Amino acid sequence: MSSGWLLLAWVPFAYSIGRGLGNSVFIIFFFYALFSLRRTDINWKPALSTLYLLFLAAFFLSVPGAVSVSDALQGWLKVVLWSSSFFLVLIALRQGEFRWRRLATWFGVAAFLAGGNFLGELALVYWQGGYVAGTVSGLVASYLFPFGLNLLLERGVNTKSIIGASLYSVVLMAGLLLADSSTEVLVAGAGLVVYLSLVARRRLLLVLGLMAVVTLTLGSELYPKLSSMEGQSLRQVMSLLSSYRTELWLGALEHPPENQWIGVGLRNTAHYAVVKTVGVKSLHNFVIATWYETGVIGLVALLAFLSYVGGRPGAWLASCATLLHRQEAAPWVAGIVGVLIANSLDGAAKTFSFSCVLFVCLAVLWHMRESAIAVQGEEGGSRSASRLAQRA
Repeated sequence: MSSGWLLLAWVPFAYSIGRGLGNSVFIIFFFYALFSLRRTDINWKPALSTLYLLFLAAFFLSVPGAVSVSDALQGWLKVVLWSSSFFLVLIALRQGEFRWRRLATWFGVAAFLAGGNFLGELALVYWQGGYVAGTVSGLVASYLFPFGLNLLLERGVNTKSIIGASLYSVVLMAGLLLADSSTEVLVAGAGLVVYLSLVARRRLLLVLGLMAVVTLTLGSELYPKLSSMEGQSLRQVMSLLSSYRTELWLGALEHPPENQWIGVGLRNTAHYAVVKTVGVKSLHNFVIATWYETGVIGLVALLAFLSYVGGRPGAWLASCATLLHRQEAAPWVAGIVGVLIANSLDGAAKTFSFSCVLFVCLAVLWHMRESAIAVQGEEGGSRSASRLAQRA
């Protein structure tokens, strides 16, 4: 088992430091993965590979007609590279190159490092007396938060691990509140709820309690905004609460792309008035951004692929998986939820967290399901053979 595959866990942390460092670490991982799997025979189910290729082809349709073809092509190539992690990880897991438990452990280490980097930057801004909101990002620390919890709790739930997990949660949540980011608080809070709901035995009571805590936390974050909104219209209220995201979304719907089937091209929304008027570079929602940039065809292709690769493991976890399976899947499922929330409020399908981290989590869950079904099949065959032997 080679540790080179574990470079993947360091990529999100590298991106939290800087885009250049993140790109460099990912490229090293990508070529290492290709070299390691150069002699591997690939045997895919037709539906899986077909849906993936259709997704990539649909995203490429908008490239030739984009205002900036170079930006669109660069965005598409990044999606191809990052999303290929799904197949690279799945092949490696099938070949026994590494185990998902070890990868989860190193994602947990990366979560602590990303959290430490975020808190260090936050402390520096406060020490210098600068403006905090929007200047310090804890998004990577937020969506990796479940892996940090898993690192503390994976060897058993005891007094020390509970105290450690509680301190980790309180410190990170406090930092996110001080950074004045409702999105990151929601991402971390949702990850906490989903993770503990899968690992705990009394799930309903725990989920209700945690939802109350997250609601109160978000309420304390949003209360200053709510107290200054008397007499304003619903649209103005939603605009202020969402930091003007609803203006972006409604503007995109009111002024759709000229060709709604193929969109305006990846990384091209910055050229359009709907984005320029708010003074940002993206639509801050992966569904609306995908529709605007790659059209109806691109959005349908993306959702079809995600529904297929996420739906089957999800159905297995909901109906057939044991408590042990759910506990092992917990950080990956919580990571998926965190990434989806993050990119529903502060990202798009072309971001690293969506196109890579999400796809890696889906690959691990897909392999977990495959492995569990294979083990059940072997056990069923052994029991049948034993009964036949007894009859003989």
